[in-house]
Amino acid sequence: MRWPILVSLLLTIGVGDFLPAAVKLPSVIGSRMVLQRDQSVPIWGWDDPGTEVTVSLAGQKVSATAAADGKWLVRLSALQAGGPHQMVIQGTNRVTVEDILVGEVWLCSGQSNMEWTVSRSLNPQQEIASGNHPRIRHIKIPHRPADAPQDNVPSGGWQECTSKTVGAFTGVGYFFARHLQGELEVPVGLIGSNWGGTRIEPWIPPVGFQQVPALQSITDKLAEFPSKNAAGQVDPQTPLALYNGMIHPLLPFPIRGALWYQGESNNGEGMLYHEKMKALIAGWRSLWKNPELPFLFVQLAPYRYGGDPTKLPGIWEAQLETLSVPGTGMAVTTDIGNVRDIHPRNKQEVGRRLALWALADTYGQPETIFSGPLYRSMRIEANRIRVFFDYTAEGLKSRDDQPLSGFQIAGSDGAFVTATAAIDGETVVVSAESITDPIAVRFGWHQESEPNLSNGVGLPASPFRTEGDDRGKLPAPNVVATEQLFTVAEYCEGVVFDHAGFGYISHGETITRFSVDGKHDVWAKTGAPNGHKVLADGTHLVCDASHHAVLHLAADGSLLKPASQACGGVSLRGPNDLSLDVPHGGFYFTDPGGSNLENPIGTIHYVDRAGVTHLIDGGLAYPNGIVVRPDGRSLLVAESQKNRILIYDVLSPGKVGPRRVFARLPNKDVDRGQIDNQPDGICLDAAGNLFVAHYGMQQVQVLNRRGRLIARYAGGNLTTSNVAFGGPQMDHVFVTGALKEGRGGLFRIPLGAPGLVILPEKSR
Repeated sequence: MRWPILVSLLLTIGVGDFLPAAVKLPSVIGSRMVLQRDQSVPIWGWDDPGTEVTVSLAGQKVSATAAADGKWLVRLSALQAGGPHQMVIQGTNRVTVEDILVGEVWLCSGQSNMEWTVSRSLNPQQEIASGNHPRIRHIKIPHRPADAPQDNVPSGGWQECTSKTVGAFTGVGYFFARHLQGELEVPVGLIGSNWGGTRIEPWIPPVGFQQVPALQSITDKLAEFPSKNAAGQVDPQTPLALYNGMIHPLLPFPIRGALWYQGESNNGEGMLYHEKMKALIAGWRSLWKNPELPFLFVQLAPYRYGGDPTKLPGIWEAQLETLSVPGTGMAVTTDIGNVRDIHPRNKQEVGRRLALWALADTYGQPETIFSGPLYRSMRIEANRIRVFFDYTAEGLKSRDDQPLSGFQIAGSDGAFVTATAAIDGETVVVSAESITDPIAVRFGWHQESEPNLSNGVGLPASPFRTEGDDRGKLPAPNVVATEQLFTVAEYCEGVVFDHAGFGYISHGETITRFSVDGKHDVWAKTGAPNGHKVLADGTHLVCDASHHAVLHLAADGSLLKPASQACGGVSLRGPNDLSLDVPHGGFYFTDPGGSNLENPIGTIHYVDRAGVTHLIDGGLAYPNGIVVRPDGRSLLVAESQKNRILIYDVLSPGKVGPRRVFARLPNKDVDRGQIDNQPDGICLDAAGNLFVAHYGMQQVQVLNRRGRLIARYAGGNLTTSNVAFGGPQMDHVFVTGALKEGRGGLFRIPLGAPGLVILPEKSR
């Protein structure tokens, strides 16, 4: 028998090993496959170099010439859902691919709980007997670590879903597809690329690691991964190994999105796992050239791992945090696990919950209730804490009609005790007799916890904790009195403080200096000043629309020179606001330049230490307030006309990753258009919460680090324009804007919670 030798050869071939004397196709392209609808369709393969290859499918005929390495690729126009179709490839020889369907294609990846088959899931005999769904198809990618990206991987090919084949399908993927097909009534294809027991790092491509600064220590060593051992084998747990062998061979086969069920092998990593999830998502989106590729994942079920019982909640928290990445969704499974089995059998409900996210978020079915309650914020009320949630559809409830379980509360000593929790409308009130000064709440914070809080349709709440989160220190809006300091003749902007504690505001052509008691005088006149920052040497940077530049002013307000210049073929039109990059001696600034929804020409720029201006991003609908987080890893920008906050990962000074939506802000229901729904200036507090001067809503809105609204403070009768922390303890918020009578004003909100003041150390 020569089969073992043949199999061994097949398992070692890569791109350079294809020496065809005839047309060959990658394993992901073959009979019974499903092609993604409504997207361009790449078809590729190998033939003798120089051979013209023609692909015919659904009335289209496209040709390409095989390159020197034999590879060819054609792109067909997008197809509508349907089939079956036949595809003919004519090159050195003729190849026919039969029974092709067009519909929705999803990648199913992760470790054993994604690999877990229908035959091992709940009620397997019943599921297999009823498994005749010929418009669901599945391809299983074999386990294959590799030390370099592979262009192909051996596979048994696509299978039609029947009672004879379904037992070997990924259970989560199949039950997801079954629910999806029942709603969409189109074919569904599943690509099962998964491997039990694997960590997340092997699945992440290099471009993913490179986009997450927190993983720089791994990025710096990518050239060392993966390597073969003395026996010529690659460890499947090393970074890149499974991307090389099990993801890269699929490219560029079009998919709608990805399903991910993994984390058990990374248990104990806490929020570091969130950074790795970000890298995986960013990497796969780069591979498929789709920055909005849907990524749906499963939050791990409770399980008795042993050891520290809070390690698994740390992974839950990291997974919950990953929902801050746009285009993601999370199926919570705290109610359908088995604490004695790391492989819960109820894959039916896992697949259904993922499908609910897809139907609502990917396919735009707004009536679909897709998530259980997710923690939003908390408020301390005397001896109890009130917890607020998102996704409370049809109200909160106890899924087993028993008192709420899984809640703990801590007082000022930080020691948690079991709490009494009661539903009050769409909130939960948490207390304990022994706690008179509560500061924090935990929910489901134990590896075996199976709490019973859900929404009205039975979807469970995700575990969470609030300690270390200074949102609990923010005063309730109804106990804060907004104070007016003074008014000026024109609309006000650009509030900032210097090393000596003096503040500055911009209005008309004037910059006014003030003290915290409200005394003020004219400091400088430029042209049309706006955003303003103070440097270590006491000089100032001022955005000025009339000069079309960021101006560098001396400590006495006299003009030194422009500090910015046209760049990248883009002339500056009207710089608006700026933020200092203190560690690197540069600064970022926005230039809305008259942009709006119909004419999104706004830009973001970076001026480096040498004074060179770099274009960071463009095509924005009025970029406005801007701030760099103190770790230098994230840049936040208010895009006014779209009523949202954008976030960019900072890869290096002046270089950022793709824009993402950090938060969509509340709307004002008016007929005056976008002017009443615009965020303007922004700043951070010491806890990392983002304060937004919302022009249209006439208030200061506070977003937590996940982009969730946690507080609103009235801006007096101001149309709020900018915001900054100041005062002797840096715990007052100073707000500029326009009064109803047309004058400008400066107001102060005494928060008592410290702000983050990005101010360079004063020169000595």
